[in-house]
Amino acid sequence: MTNGTGWGRILRVFAIASTISVQFALSVVFGWWLGHRLDQIFKLETPWLGLIGLLIGIGAGVYGIVRLMNQLSWKNQNK
Repeated sequence: MTNGTGWGRILRVFAIASTISVQFALSVVFGWWLGHRLDQIFKLETPWLGLIGLLIGIGAGVYGIVRLMNQLSWKNQNK
């Protein structure tokens, strides 16, 4: 199983997929939460900071995924 077949490969793919999904979800939720919290602190009636935080969270999630994919492709090129 050293050549990347079988259960080792399945588990590696599952680990990458779960890392991507958790990283993206946490980025989006944290961005929204921070913006929503700032809306509450500044007593704003409209959810603009929550929406801005949501967009920043989505951007951070996409950036994290792209960074992870670049790291993985670099590792695969060096094998």
